[in-house]
Amino acid sequence: MLFLILAKDFIINLIFSKNSKEASIHRLIMKDECMKFYRTIKTNLQMKQLNKLQMINAIHKFITKRKMRSSDVSSSRNIFFQILLYLFYKNNYKLIANTKKIKNRHSGQRCFILFTGTSVKNFDFNLIKNEKVIASGMAFLHKNFNESNTVAYFNPAPWEPRSLLHLDFISSCIYKNTHKGCDIFFDASAYPYINQITSSRINDTYFVSNKGNYTSASDIEIDLHEFNNIQEGSLSLGLGISAYLGFKEIYLLGQDFLTDPPIYGHFYDGYNEIGNSSDYQLYRERASWMIKDLQSQGCKVINVVENKMKTSVIDSITFQDLNELHKECST
Repeated sequence: MLFLILAKDFIINLIFSKNSKEASIHRLIMKDECMKFYRTIKTNLQMKQLNKLQMINAIHKFITKRKMRSSDVSSSRNIFFQILLYLFYKNNYKLIANTKKIKNRHSGQRCFILFTGTSVKNFDFNLIKNEKVIASGMAFLHKNFNESNTVAYFNPAPWEPRSLLHLDFISSCIYKNTHKGCDIFFDASAYPYINQITSSRINDTYFVSNKGNYTSASDIEIDLHEFNNIQEGSLSLGLGISAYLGFKEIYLLGQDFLTDPPIYGHFYDGYNEIGNSSDYQLYRERASWMIKDLQSQGCKVINVVENKMKTSVIDSITFQDLNELHKECST
């Protein structure tokens, strides 16, 4: 259309004198036509922009729509929203930086890390009465868990869409079975869901995030206010948290993969099968790297086994030895 207007102007200039009255009148008409053309283009562009904005808003509304009456975090948001939240919070540095305020909170003290191996099924918590305990995974299922003095609890799993229902249950139980002031450690991807978790305590919750795994004893990163490389499992993260909090004497309870023979299963699942030590060669090698790193920081790591019939691949004591230790500390 713009081409036709310009062509018309050219023809008018040929027919009429450039400064004639007729030419002036035709130019006014042409100017009006140009303005109409401009307004038409502008309106079309605005409509396209509006349609684009409306489409973006519709997509945003669809992705971020929440089911306010949902009973669990796994169904409160659709899968697209869950993926976006995971990608946004997984490596959120501001979240993990807050962890620095609790570094060395228990400087120079002793702790017991409670894992979930079958050896602790009938463990007498009186043996560690008043001792500081760091619990992991589903340790809260132990029948005598509430007798322990739990100062920290952790679960290293990322809050991926496929795991939300499971982690919703675990995290709620962790909060319910720990007291105010107990440090709770979750993966940073848990952050957008915490306020939905039953009995949650955001002020007690600290977030960690990993980028890869360590490859030797010399490249281990346990500064949890930075991106770590120890979240591959409960043992490495448990040791890392204990050292980060400043503990220097660290005892392992229920860490049955470090005993010979190793025992499959958890104290709560009824699965109890003797394994082959060769199957855990890599696991034990990686554990030795973590322990070596902690030892370089002045920490002592000791495995607690049921009795003298069990041997450990690291320094160890038995439940009976633990009883004697408890008596000595009580007198």
